[in-house]
This record gives sequence, C-alpha cells and structure tokens, in this order.
Amino acid sequence: MKKFIAFFVFLFVGIAFLSCDKATTTTSRITSNIIQTTEQIITTQETTEQITTTQAVTTATTSNPVTTMAPITTVPTTTVATTTVTTYLEKELFFLGVLGAGTIDSPYLVETTEGVSYFKSVRTNYDSPTPTYELGFLNDGVFTLATSSDVLGIDLSKSTNSSLKFDALTRGVYCVRISDDDLETVYVQVTVLEYIVDFSQTLKVLAIGNSFSVDGMEYLYKIAANYGIPNIILGNLYIGGASLSTHVNSITNNLNNYVYMKNTNDTWTYHDSTATLLDGLIDEDWDVITIQQVSSDSGMPATYNSDLETLIDYVVQNKTNPFASLAWHMTWAYQQDTTHGGFLNYSSDQLTMYQAITATVQEKIVSRDDISFVIPSGTAIQNLRTSFMGDNLTRDGYHLSMDIGRFTAGLTWFKQITGLSIENISYKPSGVTEADFLAIVEAVNNAVEYQFVVTNSTHTTG
Repeated sequence: MKKFIAFFVFLFVGIAFLSCDKATTTTSRITSNIIQTTEQIITTQETTEQITTTQAVTTATTSNPVTTMAPITTVPTTTVATTTVTTYLEKELFFLGVLGAGTIDSPYLVETTEGVSYFKSVRTNYDSPTPTYELGFLNDGVFTLATSSDVLGIDLSKSTNSSLKFDALTRGVYCVRISDDDLETVYVQVTVLEYIVDFSQTLKVLAIGNSFSVDGMEYLYKIAANYGIPNIILGNLYIGGASLSTHVNSITNNLNNYVYMKNTNDTWTYHDSTATLLDGLIDEDWDVITIQQVSSDSGMPATYNSDLETLIDYVVQNKTNPFASLAWHMTWAYQQDTTHGGFLNYSSDQLTMYQAITATVQEKIVSRDDISFVIPSGTAIQNLRTSFMGDNLTRDGYHLSMDIGRFTAGLTWFKQITGLSIENISYKPSGVTEADFLAIVEAVNNAVEYQFVVTNSTHTTG
C-alpha cells in the first residue's frame, strides 16, 4: 500500500514539473515575436503630382493571458507601427505607335483621308478627367485656335477621355491640342488627304441628262469591264430633250418624270420608268455624278443661270457619298447637214456651234469649285471629224451613231473619269474596224489633254 501511494506522489510531481516547463517555453516564443517599433519610410521623387499610398509592414499581434497549471504568466499586448510610402509620379499623356513627340515643336503626326473616321487611344499613367480637345493650326511653332470663319476640316465631337476620335471632312493640315488641368499639353498634327477613288477597282457613275447622256454611257460598262475593273455600277436619269430648267422644274414639283436606267452586269435595264431625281441620287453611293445642258442651249451662256445653281445644290445636298465628284458633260456640235431647229442658234454652222459650246463651258463651268472636271465628248467628236471618217458620226444629224460615235463618247467618259489608258482596250462594237479604233483613240486622248480646241487627226486615210 505504501508503495502504491509513493508511486502516485511521484507521478503528480512529474506532471507538475512538465507543465511548468511548457508554460515557460510558450512565454518565451510569444515574447520573441514582439515588435518594438518600425521605422517610417518616406520615398520622395521629383514630379508634378503626388500620389500617396499606405502599406502595412507587419500585422499587429495581440496575445491573451495564458493560464496553465503552473503559476499564471501574462503576455503584454504588442503594438505594431505602419509604414507610409510617398511616391511622386510624372504626369504623362501619350499615343502609342504614332510618329512625333507630342510637343509643339515636334507634334504627333497623323495622316488620313476625307471621309474616314479616325480613332486612337490616348494613354495616361493615372485616371484623369476628360481632356480638352481643341482644333486649330500650327505655324512656326505657334498654335492658333480655329474660328468659325476657318474651314473646320475635322470633327472632334466624338473624342473621349481615353481616345481621340474624329471624322475627316475636308482635305488640309490641322492641329489638335489636347490638355486639361492635370495633364501636360500635347499636340497632334492631322493631315487630311483628298478622297481618291481607285478607279482600277470600282466605277460608280450616275448621269443626270437626256438622250445625249444615253449616247455617252452606252458602251461605258463594256469598256470598263474590258479594262478589268471588277466593280461597275452605272446609272442614267434622263428625260428626253431635258435642259437645266427641265431638271429644276422636276425638283421643284417633285415630278416622277425620269427614266432611270441602270447597268450592273453589262446590260442596261429600265430600273424605273417613273422615277424622281431623288430616286436615282440615293439609289447608290455614286463616286461621280454628271450633269449637262440640252444640246441646243449648250453654247448659250444665258441659259447657265440660276437653274444651274439649283440643280447643283440639290445634287450636293442629296448625294449619299459626300465625296462624290460632280462632272460636266460637254456635248458635241451638230452634224453640218442637220435639220435640228436648235442649229439656228449658231447660224447653222458646226464650227460656230462647237466654239460657242467650248467658250461657254470655260466661262460658266470651269471656273466653278463645285464641278470637279469636264468630260470633253464634244471635242473628241470634233477631233474625229478631221480624220478619214469625216462628218459622219451621227445617226440623225445630232444623236451619235450607234457604233463609232457612241464608242468615241464612251472612251472619252472612261478616260476622263478614271485617268486610265485606253490604248489596250480590246473591246470594239461591231462596225468599228482597227483603223477606226486607232483614229478614235487618238481623238479621245487629244480631247482629254486639250479639252477646248480641235486637234487634227493624223489618220486621214482609212
């Protein structure tokens, strides 16, 4: 019995001893984790704007009283300091992938084309309010704001705090100044190039005329297709014998008295026999729109009056392609033996009529900024009359012959509109010989180069 009691006394003492040792070890570990202090670190960098951030260097640790079977040991609460890091960042606004430095002496350089919408991300190194976008001009290192009297060649209204967006409206060189209270100012020089159609790939032409525009366009599709142009759309809005005043009357009274013919697959079809002028204008995004005067009045300056202004204004306001060119179709003098009553306006003399037409077009059309070019069909026909073919290019004294006459006019339209060569055109209507073709090509080339004078043909024998 005594041995049994002694064993339990010994066991109790051992347990007490182990508990005391464990408590001492725990206290030692906790105490070693106490952080006495932390040093405040301030990093200062020379900049324009200060950005302050707070970083925790360590996590606060608080110990609760620990009780064991040994005497109670209390661990004190630990206080942890935080570190404040102050960093100054340089303000910056910049474009990526754009030439230039964005300064007034070396602006960013952007080049685009009329009718194109431009987009470029504006990068900043911090959040900022919407910048101010100002349009102006940069000359000799001086920025001048555009005024209402200046040509506003780009529209900046779509720009945002993260992107420069504008629509290029009119060719020219402009400058955009981008700035706000928190950003440096940067400059972007924008060069807007003229809208240019690649006529080797597309030909979209609408004529507003009469039977003379039918003559001019009859073979235009075949010529263009033979050249290799893949996308061809032609339209012809005509009223027989229509003058400028006829078109204005149709506009004013919204008359559906046009025949609208269209050619998209090498065949002229009556697209609409009761069309309005507006119907044809909005049917396609035409690249070229031609107008003309009735043949009997084409050499009479007095008839190029307010009707011309009204017609041009209507076309410009309603065309769906804002960069479509407006062209003038200069028609031909009548055959000398014609019985057309309008020939009396020119003393029934072919050369008098031709010279009156060219003089009037130079006076009333060439000087206009809203008409881009003249199609000199009249000069091409007059040139060809000096060849071995003579004065035999009409079918009734004023409308062009179905083969040589119309083909000559068609080549003139093609050459003047596209600027492409006609020497290698292999298509020829039936009735046009190789000798005819050589004389026609010469007549057309000379007409395009010398639009208002007759160039005698070298092809005097067939």
